[in-house]
Amino acid sequence: MATIQEVSNKVSKVEQDIAFVTDDLAGIANELRNSVSALQGQISGLIQVQVDPVAGIESTPYTVGSGYNMIGYTGPNGINIEDAFALATGSNAAFDNLAIIKDQAGIFNMPGYGGPLTTLVNGRGYWLRNNGPAFTVNWGLVTAQTR
Repeated sequence: MATIQEVSNKVSKVEQDIAFVTDDLAGIANELRNSVSALQGQISGLIQVQVDPVAGIESTPYTVGSGYNMIGYTGPNGINIEDAFALATGSNAAFDNLAIIKDQAGIFNMPGYGGPLTTLVNGRGYWLRNNGPAFTVNWGLVTAQTR
């Protein structure tokens, strides 16, 4: 039969083990809270990308210099070419200074004269001749204003 002292020692040992487990659980809970918080931040970032596609490459402005240029179009499909340039530059002046816009298949538009190229297609490149001063184009503005 165990003495009171032996039982007391065993109870103390169990209490120490419980204290260690409790500390470990508190540490694990803290790590889980931090991990969940980090995941919530990542999920918020992903939701923002889905809600606001303009945050991607299509919202990057770039300069179209005088002379010949090759530009990529990252705005929405089906937008009239003149309207796309007006929205992307903030005025009609840039489009009016273009002599020709041509896609990779040779389909063209000559501002002031027209042509078979009437809309721009997302992901395609276009050659253009700018007879005016350099201007900045931002296809993200087209996307934002046509939602």
